[in-house]
Amino acid sequence: MQAHITLGRLFGVQIGLHYTWLLIALLLLVSLAGHWQAMHATWGQGLVWALATGTALLFFAALIAHELAHAVVARARGLPVRSITLFALGGVAHIEREATDGARSKFPANM
Repeated sequence: MQAHITLGRLFGVQIGLHYTWLLIALLLLVSLAGHWQAMHATWGQGLVWALATGTALLFFAALIAHELAHAVVARARGLPVRSITLFALGGVAHIEREATDGARSKFPANM
């Protein structure tokens, strides 16, 4: 049994969501809704929850982009990347082996 929900593949890397991330997503959503309501008391509940949901989704997208950046750098150095899992405290790119000192990047050194 897997400890995560498979979301799909992006750039050939499987992306999964660990069950603990659902708790954090719920807490983030409720916290953001409370923040928007406190800052803008005249806004309706629909707008508050829509903005909280949009902000939480942007946060989620930023986490995926961050972990995908790890995967891109690892692949550029010739390291195989199995998957990415997002969990309660962030995420992790599952790189199959450690880089050796002689690992070469496909990117120029001055980038």
